[in-house]
Amino acid sequence: MNARVAVWIVNGLLAGLAFVSLFPLLWMLSVSLMPPGAASSLPTPILPASVTFENYQLLFGSIGMGRYVFNSLLIAVLGTVISVAFNLMAGYA
Repeated sequence: MNARVAVWIVNGLLAGLAFVSLFPLLWMLSVSLMPPGAASSLPTPILPASVTFENYQLLFGSIGMGRYVFNSLLIAVLGTVISVAFNLMAGYA
């Protein structure tokens, strides 16, 4: 087999695997932008007919997800800073 053909086959397989891996994430984003009930209609649309941010308004307004995201980011940043500080001291010990 030619080396160029092998490269094309490998890259094609990798691109296919990347699409299979990323499709659920893209699907979640697409469904989150659909109006309520649109994702359960048949046939299920892949892209929303009309984009709405109503779901995000509900999530961050009524449910208070913004506070949860802030707390998670705060813990992640503090944990990273503490870890870097200790590892920096250990590296120079």
